[in-house]
Amino acid sequence: MVTKLNHEELNAARIILEHPLTAQILDEMENSAINAAVNAKITDEITPSAYLAEVRAIRGFRSRLQFIVADGNETLKRQAGT
Repeated sequence: MVTKLNHEELNAARIILEHPLTAQILDEMENSAINAAVNAKITDEITPSAYLAEVRAIRGFRSRLQFIVADGNETLKRQAGT
């Protein structure tokens, strides 16, 4: 299900997606989780899986936000054309 956004909400989502601090925070979180997964003890099977799930969640958040913004842009273009 795609969230339908008005102009104001779409702009807020775009700001979140494109803001350098947001990108920096998500990059640092992702890199930290990857490093934690790689540096876990070789006998520990649970820790790497948990950190890699965190990486997937971060990437999923970015991807979902990108989709919402792109879909919102297209929806607003279609509405403006009608």
